[in-house]
Amino acid sequence: PYFESNTDELNPDPPEGCKVDKTAYLIRHGSVYVDDYDYDYIINPFLKRLSKAVKYVDFSKLPKLSFLNKWTSPITNPKQQIERLTKSGIFEALELGMKLSYRYEKLLPKVNQTSFKIWTSSSKRTKQSALAIIQGLFS
Repeated sequence: PYFESNTDELNPDPPEGCKVDKTAYLIRHGSVYVDDYDYDYIINPFLKRLSKAVKYVDFSKLPKLSFLNKWTSPITNPKQQIERLTKSGIFEALELGMKLSYRYEKLLPKVNQTSFKIWTSSSKRTKQSALAIIQGLFS
């Protein structure tokens, strides 16, 4: 129950005679577009430099950099994207909930019968991730 294994040599099942009766997980949020630090100090300065450079440099004459002539940033709306979950980030959390549901089916409460706790930080991305995990747990 502690890990996913891609080999038959490692078995995630509990040792013989043992059973899982409780779990606790510390989980980070799903994938985000970019965090504020990386955008402010890496991506945005790069975009500014690139926009100036394309005025003076013909990247088509530099085979390894020719893509820069038509390249655009995947961050198209910083206010809406910085520190926000991507669609794949939501899917990652949903998929994790489904995996946990399969792994710990006997531990999960029946919907609306028993309460359990999920804590998140106050950020929107962690709340969205938690909601997607819950959706996966009970789908």
